[in-house]
Amino acid sequence: MQKVSLTLEQHTGCIKTYVMQFAESQNHQHVHFHIVPRMENQSPDDIANKVLRHLGVSPNQRVSESDMNNIALKIRQSLHALRQ
Repeated sequence: MQKVSLTLEQHTGCIKTYVMQFAESQNHQHVHFHIVPRMENQSPDDIANKVLRHLGVSPNQRVSESDMNNIALKIRQSLHALRQ
């Protein structure tokens, strides 16, 4: 989690990360961890657990799918390089 958090900081410019764990879905009997970047320009209405209100926002309010894929690829490459 620390390596993912540091890599997110490197590629998104976030000032910290939130780590969330979910393990209650009836059809998924396993644990999910989400590491969410906290950006410097987020308002107080968007920090801590309030960040979840951004789930399901309209496409014009989020990062484009292309940008998301590019960020994910860079993060994957950085994490892979750390394993070497």
